[in-house]
Amino acid sequence: MRSLNLLVATAMSVCVLLLGINPSGAFAAEAVCHREIFNKISLKYVNLGANLSQLGPPTTGVTVTPDGDGCFQHYKYGSIYASWYTDAYEIHGAIRHKWAALGWERSLLGYPITDETPTPDRRGRFNHFEHGSIYWHPFLGAFEVHGAIRQRWADLGWEKGRLGYPISDEIPLPDGMRFTNFEGGYIYWYPSTGAVVVERKNVHIDANGVRHPDVPVYDVEFTLVSIRVLETSNECSSETYINLYANGRSENYIWKNTTDQDRSTTHDCEINQNVYKSVYARVSSVNNLKIGVDFYEKDGRGYDVGYHLAANYNEVLPPNIWKLGRQRVVNSSRCTTSGYCDQDYRLTYSINVYP
Repeated sequence: MRSLNLLVATAMSVCVLLLGINPSGAFAAEAVCHREIFNKISLKYVNLGANLSQLGPPTTGVTVTPDGDGCFQHYKYGSIYASWYTDAYEIHGAIRHKWAALGWERSLLGYPITDETPTPDRRGRFNHFEHGSIYWHPFLGAFEVHGAIRQRWADLGWEKGRLGYPISDEIPLPDGMRFTNFEGGYIYWYPSTGAVVVERKNVHIDANGVRHPDVPVYDVEFTLVSIRVLETSNECSSETYINLYANGRSENYIWKNTTDQDRSTTHDCEINQNVYKSVYARVSSVNNLKIGVDFYEKDGRGYDVGYHLAANYNEVLPPNIWKLGRQRVVNSSRCTTSGYCDQDYRLTYSINVYP
């Protein structure tokens, strides 16, 4: 009986090819979908098993896609899409639902270029698209991954790598940065660094193969963007030793004062310098996050031996640090009890937190 049903379904699909009608009986004019693409979809449906396939019977005719570059046919349990540039592929279930939510073929992923396929670890399923992928895990859901982040994840071994499955879509952040969360960490992309992998610590794998971080992890990037130094009673020092710190982690830098303007019209020393030096810290909470910077000066004219503390700045950040914005300007001045300030350091810094 099954063989007879399959034969009937195949014969119906042959009618689709020869007569230009779809299996539901409605005529599909060639002007609606070009025959070349129409045939791709019809043959794919036949090869899958037609009405007996996992897609079930058709619910629409073969129709031109909104972007005009392809055609599709919807079925009771899924769809087949094809275009001038891609073959016909089926998509169904949670992955199809995710793709639809993103905008079908007009989304950033484009057309499918594989059928829904079991992952090598046999725990999930995926479809590849022209410009990315959607991965699904029964306990995690379906998420898209694309671009440089997808390539870095692929280099690590896809879902079998140390990061596991994606647990978010790619998320945009200020300043052009983007990141995707995975079970075992995340990959963030920044224009100046490319794709960078940060693994979660204290991750255990349960009986279903799902990774769970025992403790939430945040990576903090504290960057000293620039400084402006004004001194009214000293000439510019030749060298500055900078100590950046964030929650117990510190980085030290020696900065040569190459842009000093000794004895300007209003100050004995005036320096405007871009720094762009950073310190990174991993924390389990963004509450009471402590950051700071110390400046030690060295006189290049031989009057001082070694460095001396010239200025410092420290701050305990509020819990919702995103409200600080991408950059913040603060002042650190050395003043007498009478209020006279002979030295003024104006700092511009930025804070990034990667969950």
